[in-house]
Amino acid sequence: MKKSIQPERKSPKQERSKAIVESIFEATLRMLPKIGSQNITTKKIADFAGVSIGSLYQYFPNKESLMGKIVDKAATAKLAEVQKKIDEIDGKSMKEATDQLVDLGLELFLKEKEKMREIYRQAPQLGRLPALMKIRHSVVERLADIMKRNHPERASEECLRVSFVAVNSLMGVVHTMLYDEKQNYSTSELSGELKTMLYSYFKAVHATGSASV
Repeated sequence: MKKSIQPERKSPKQERSKAIVESIFEATLRMLPKIGSQNITTKKIADFAGVSIGSLYQYFPNKESLMGKIVDKAATAKLAEVQKKIDEIDGKSMKEATDQLVDLGLELFLKEKEKMREIYRQAPQLGRLPALMKIRHSVVERLADIMKRNHPERASEECLRVSFVAVNSLMGVVHTMLYDEKQNYSTSELSGELKTMLYSYFKAVHATGSASV
């Protein structure tokens, strides 16, 4: 029977408690690409982290709770990096903005592909998929806002649609690379293809000369 997804039992307050939880996170992240999310257990994690199983259970009632928190932390960190990059590209040319966003997206998810695959593999079972989709939509909305600000003549709905297509085109390739282990394209190959595709798309949308994203 599938275990229920329970929240953390308590949040670490003292420095020692925080160190224990961080060691649990670090051990989990180091083990995931080696043995996979399906084979990892709380006992293996505790042993690898050098803490007692009782100490682990003080903070996480089961593996699902711990893995859910791992997904949350990874998603939050990646969102922060994407938001920072979006702020940096505001006002830049379409080409420069596209280059930077494509390269960042590939780096964030494919630089440590095995680890990222195992972090996100069980996201649906852990109930994290709606939250991950919400995060992606927030990125779509922020890019659409930049497009609208730089192209006030265009309807907000159009900017949102263009941003949606661009972001999900990139993430579709990223997810296929993560989960289809038969695909072995290099990030440089994918980068070139994605940029060519998105350049053409943006040029078709912004047919009135060079424009900022």
